[in-house]
Amino acid sequence: MDHAYGFYSKLTGKLFDSPLRFELFADIEGSSSRSVKGTRVTTAFQKVGSAMTFLYDYGDEWRFRAEVIGTGQAQPHANYPRIVSKIGKAPPQYPDIDDE
Repeated sequence: MDHAYGFYSKLTGKLFDSPLRFELFADIEGSSSRSVKGTRVTTAFQKVGSAMTFLYDYGDEWRFRAEVIGTGQAQPHANYPRIVSKIGKAPPQYPDIDDE
């Protein structure tokens, strides 16, 4: 990933006020966040229905809702974690700018 990111327990409003935060740079002194890299998915999302806001690129603030919609058995030879469902079409991160 080209930008900093994190998962926040608040689904709207001021995400940085979330009581539960998992951030890429959680090891910075004074941070009360947990590490994205050092946290298992099942720790952050403990049950079906658990949801968090995924914030990608703190400058542009791309916000996505990540929610556990079900659980199942691990499939042989599959890569994990993986996305099993998405809704809508993602907009381009860096759209072409016309010089008109």
